[in-house]
Amino acid sequence: MPASLDLFLSAPSITATPSIDLQDANGSTVFRIITHAPSSATGGTSTLSRIKSDKESGVSLAVMVGIIEWRSVGKTVFCTGDGESRSIEDYLPRQGSMSRIRAFVSRRGRRYTWTPNRKCLELVRDDGTVVVRSSSGSNSLFGKRRPPHVTIFESCFDDVDEIILTYIYIQRMEERRKDSERQHTSFA
Repeated sequence: MPASLDLFLSAPSITATPSIDLQDANGSTVFRIITHAPSSATGGTSTLSRIKSDKESGVSLAVMVGIIEWRSVGKTVFCTGDGESRSIEDYLPRQGSMSRIRAFVSRRGRRYTWTPNRKCLELVRDDGTVVVRSSSGSNSLFGKRRPPHVTIFESCFDDVDEIILTYIYIQRMEERRKDSERQHTSFA
């Protein structure tokens, strides 16, 4: 395994299309996110699957690792691959009443904290070590365009399924916040 794994989004954002792949540098799909549109009663669901490929047969198998049940009314629910369901406040609580910072404890007992800032999202362990960093990509005039991606460092590979599941939630909330800010500034 490499010291880090870069996963590139197949779309410009988590909310851009109903199906988004997270692909490695070779273009192989590692995770797939399928979001079912909300109905009037619910906020929809996002299903995260890990894609396992058999190189000999060329067959790929999608293994469900988690579901986010988005709620329009009430609390969003996380369903992990082991069948456990927990509300957002139990699984990924805010670290302060108005904070965008959220923390969770993995099934292996490791505590992680998502810290959004202006340029990226970072996932940090209790000792301050950054274990995941995401970027919305770059549109540099000089050099190659880099698509949106998530860099996952080796020290947290054991928890990658839960990390990506929580990343989907955090990234969606950040996209909504930025959309709201754009709407407010366009009316000013």
